[in-house]
Amino acid sequence: ERIKKLLLLLVRYIFWYCFIEAFLHFFYVSAFKYEKSIVATFDMWTLAGLGFTIGQFFHMKYVFFYGISRPFLLADGIQPPNHPKCIARIHLYSDMWRYFDEGLHKFMHRYIYLPVMNVLGHSRNLLMQLIAAIICFSFVYLWHGIMPHVFTWSALNFIGILVEKSASAIWHTESYQRMEKYLLSARGQRRLHAALSAPLFMMSICSNMYFLLGEEIGPLFLNKALTSWPLGTPTTLFFLYCGAQTSIEIKNWELNRAITALSQRQHAL
Repeated sequence: ERIKKLLLLLVRYIFWYCFIEAFLHFFYVSAFKYEKSIVATFDMWTLAGLGFTIGQFFHMKYVFFYGISRPFLLADGIQPPNHPKCIARIHLYSDMWRYFDEGLHKFMHRYIYLPVMNVLGHSRNLLMQLIAAIICFSFVYLWHGIMPHVFTWSALNFIGILVEKSASAIWHTESYQRMEKYLLSARGQRRLHAALSAPLFMMSICSNMYFLLGEEIGPLFLNKALTSWPLGTPTTLFFLYCGAQTSIEIKNWELNRAITALSQRQHAL
């Protein structure tokens, strides 16, 4: 069984390596970071296609980088961090940091976030969490390189986490939950959450463009995303709303699958 699993995983990661090589043979998306004058002429559709393709290529590259060692570790009985989840089905900043580079997230949580929270007196209020988050993202900035576009990427990510944490704190209050349940059905609540997360989803994508394409191309994405009225920006937000709905659906499916697996284990015992 272990040999079978090892071989299947090797085939899986070798397939994605060949896929990436074939992709790079025909598409030179990474070269656009050196061609600001060309990217500046792109309309909203073309720019969105470039951003999506760049993000997916970066994801697939790290699936191979982080994944190729997994078969050998698992064969030795070592449980490694999971390789990145597909970024096209993650709409929250917190989930992106938790599931893209799982090893880095676990390192920061164990050796930076929790020790800082302990120094602050085990307080779990929002202010203490934000102080710990500032220190974590300062480490992220230093870790990835002290460069202007890395700083912008780190700062935008921190702002996204700040907005997300603040919204979560409001949502968890008893008065807000009563109001939301009184005014909206379960489907209406989900639609509201997806609609509110769409602008944050847009900022997450734009911040990643700073990291992936540099300080000259990144602002083009942010400017186009915010100023393409009356058609481009609303259309983009609509598609991101649909993406948030897809992300929520997949998260629910994963949660139900985990609950079912736990129930089966309990019955087996």
